[in-house]
Amino acid sequence: MALSAVISLSVASAPVGQVITPVITVSNSNATATTILYIIPQIKQTGNTLPLDRSAFGAGPVSQPANVPVPAGGSEAFIMPVAFYTPSLIIDGSIQTTYDIGCLIAGSDGSVFSPTPVTVSITGVNPQA
Repeated sequence: MALSAVISLSVASAPVGQVITPVITVSNSNATATTILYIIPQIKQTGNTLPLDRSAFGAGPVSQPANVPVPAGGSEAFIMPVAFYTPSLIIDGSIQTTYDIGCLIAGSDGSVFSPTPVTVSITGVNPQA
């Protein structure tokens, strides 16, 4: 497999509802350019093996994923905006939930792979503060 990817995140935590922007950098060690066919968000609550219900988060479309060539020996960066809707309101103390943000990537060379997910901590909003 000649394609690989890493996900980076500029924040370690964010309040519920704030859009965060993971960057997916796809590298290509092929001798020719390889097209990225799709990038699908794969988001799980930390420690859970099942995907998170889509009602708990919103993920915008990955910027121009269809038919974007990654140059031979080079890389291409993609942005995947995400906002989490839980935990929502807190009354006493602080509630936070951690999520693992990953994705599934397919290339025109037949590869389908997932980079190592990144973890983000989401905190609820205290309406009394």
